[in-house]
Amino acid sequence: MDLKDKKIAVVSFNNLIGGVSWHIRSIVSHLNGHGLSFKVLLCSKVADQMRDAIASDGAMDPRNIIIIPHAKKMLFLPFIAELIGIFHREKFDIVDAFDDQTQVLAGLAARFAGIKVFLCHDDGRFAPSTVSWPKRMLYRGGNFFLKSYFTRTIAVSNGIAKGLIKEGLRPRSRVEVVHLGISPLHQGASQELTYAGFMSRAPVIGTLSRLSVEKGLDRFIRAAALVLKEVPTARFVICGQGPQEHYLKALAKELLIDDRLEFRPFPGRTSIKDVLQTYDIYTLPSLREGLPTTLLEAMSMARPTVASDIDGVREAIEDGIDGILVDTADTQAFARKIIGLCHNVPQAIAMGQRGLEKVRSSFNVEREMRRLREIYHHLR
Repeated sequence: MDLKDKKIAVVSFNNLIGGVSWHIRSIVSHLNGHGLSFKVLLCSKVADQMRDAIASDGAMDPRNIIIIPHAKKMLFLPFIAELIGIFHREKFDIVDAFDDQTQVLAGLAARFAGIKVFLCHDDGRFAPSTVSWPKRMLYRGGNFFLKSYFTRTIAVSNGIAKGLIKEGLRPRSRVEVVHLGISPLHQGASQELTYAGFMSRAPVIGTLSRLSVEKGLDRFIRAAALVLKEVPTARFVICGQGPQEHYLKALAKELLIDDRLEFRPFPGRTSIKDVLQTYDIYTLPSLREGLPTTLLEAMSMARPTVASDIDGVREAIEDGIDGILVDTADTQAFARKIIGLCHNVPQAIAMGQRGLEKVRSSFNVEREMRRLREIYHHLR
């Protein structure tokens, strides 16, 4: 097969709108036509929304997105047989699968279909709130069983790569770190940036997140209650949907801050810049992350950030230089870091500017896509 003519299946069985669908969209929109031809296979409870997200703004022809009804995944053998049939029919050269579950199911089908090249994209481990413990163990076992078949694993952070190797799920020689890249949302000169809340002495502290346990939003709300004692004019915003919405709203009411905390639906991709522009400080209180896209996007808008001191996030932020790392489980420490930025606006703005430069230099989408293009072309 000519190296300049490869047909690639990008596969995801993820049930959550967010990082994976945006990452897939970035890959197909940047690389399709560069000697590479992509089709996307989806089997998900939210497949229609994922298709719309991946194909938005002409990033991909929706006709090149194949959806398998989610109910079929419940029937293991017929589902594997259907995947095998698709792989045979489409004659893919490479299968690129996202997340543990997809890697196992698509890996078995691809192996039986005789596909020699299987690439894994790993954006992070399963969240306990989305997959039960027995299923997580099943997919972990499947990953271990298939590890010699997986040609290459692309980890979006060093933390993910180290975890895969330490757990014995991948040999070191087949894991490569290719940091997630984004196009900075702010493209103009620094003086064009605005911080309306800082200027009016009513800072807006916000986050963009799925409302689920692993995102640690209860920590954000508890810290907000402490911040308001020192900065009573502050306002707080949570953008997102998810299973914890009712609980989080009840917690805000219990802490008597529901009038200072606004819940908004998660914005579309084209609206994220507008949302981040309304924030003065961005927070990420997650318990676990791969390499969070929303954090990079906030930094690309020169928003000063306060984020969890965890793997993945540490690769994006140098503490005290281009952002702040903190143990967000310690809500008093979390609140003190936010209060410090509210009281020292020049320092906060300077930190945000350095975050913007970090994204431009180290998390550039062109750099990521250049490396992925090389990998796709040279896998055989």
